[in-house]
Amino acid sequence: MGGWGSTRWGGHGRRLTVEETPRLSVEKLLAALPESGYVGPLRFVVESADGHRQEVDAARMVQPFGGWRWSIMCPACGKECRALFRPRLGTSWACRRCHRLAYYSQRLKRYWRLNQRLDKCWEQMGGTEDDLAVRRWPRRPKRMHRTTYERLRAEWNALNNAVWDEGAGSIARFLARLGA
Repeated sequence: MGGWGSTRWGGHGRRLTVEETPRLSVEKLLAALPESGYVGPLRFVVESADGHRQEVDAARMVQPFGGWRWSIMCPACGKECRALFRPRLGTSWACRRCHRLAYYSQRLKRYWRLNQRLDKCWEQMGGTEDDLAVRRWPRRPKRMHRTTYERLRAEWNALNNAVWDEGAGSIARFLARLGA
């Protein structure tokens, strides 16, 4: 089980991620426009470095609770999206679903996803690696409500316990496989 070359049969590779591919976002498109206050539909011609040209439509969409925002229409499926991707040369710009792109976090095991959330929570509390090294709670950042800080602290404690539980569980599974 699991010998050399036992996976990815028939040359099947992993899916590309959104983070690995060139991205064309609504913000990039609108930054290229002069401040005119135009509210109608727009059509852009996107030219890539390799000479590939493609027309992309953008429209201003009304939001359910008031206001509006710009969206790009995917040239492949016609759905609204916030960004288009072009994973390989020779392909056209299309949304994440049309290119079947995954997110990096979808590949991570639960333990590593919990660790990322733990780090993010620590940074939100204003903590540094030095605080963590000496096992000291960070001081509450200026302008952060005390209740927010206490909620983040409770969330960090819960996440830390979950990380330890997940780590202990994976060690127990490893030892069980060894027959210990």
